[in-house]
Amino acid sequence: MELIRKKMFVEALNRDAVLYIALPKHYNEKEKRYPVLYVHDAQSVFVDQDAYEEHSWKLIDLYDQHDDLPEIIVVGLSNAEDERRLYEYGPYPFDERFLVDQKPRGGGAETYLDVIEHTIKPMIDANYKTIPDASSTAMMGASMGGVVTLYAALTKSHVFQRFASLSGAFFVSLPQLVETIQKANSQNIKRFYMDTGDEEEAGGNAEDYLYSNEMIHERLRTKLSPYTLNYRIIAGGKHHADDWARRLKEVLTVLFS
Repeated sequence: MELIRKKMFVEALNRDAVLYIALPKHYNEKEKRYPVLYVHDAQSVFVDQDAYEEHSWKLIDLYDQHDDLPEIIVVGLSNAEDERRLYEYGPYPFDERFLVDQKPRGGGAETYLDVIEHTIKPMIDANYKTIPDASSTAMMGASMGGVVTLYAALTKSHVFQRFASLSGAFFVSLPQLVETIQKANSQNIKRFYMDTGDEEEAGGNAEDYLYSNEMIHERLRTKLSPYTLNYRIIAGGKHHADDWARRLKEVLTVLFS
């Protein structure tokens, strides 16, 4: 894949960001259009050199090594720094138990997703050979990126219809997310992949991750068919980019099947 980086100022988020765009290997040689996957924490998805602590999901390496992966365009913004990331990816204020310094967390996901829908996606569709239809547009993220992905599935399935939430930190506002699932019209969702490791430690402990993912899965089961909903508990799975990289091939295969 060819990786393009574009620096930009995102006015609605009041911050600088890097827009990452990864194009399929033969993009310039083929007269075809491609599905698009929008990712969160984009600086940590593609290559180690840009990633947090230089551990990425190694998406570029994965595509270089495997010719049988779905041919897609992958797009994402780098995340905000410090607590602003938790604000942008959190649909609701955090449960007080997870406020380490008692600073407000969460509540900005609507604005962040509006940027993806109304600013980033139109730009990508206008300048690249995309299939703009919702049924060919996907979203993926881990941890809080998994939370905002779930929220997009519940509120923006007119724009995105394929979703992957890895190690979702749903415990930060579990009651509100459960209520949102119950009220949502989920009939447009084509795929929803979710997983969690049984040794996750980040913001919460392994029990927090397992309990909240089980709860979200149980609620989604009432809305989605077994074909649409794919849930895994990863034995020995930890909260780390290396773990997400190891299961990325399977996630992408499920997402675009």
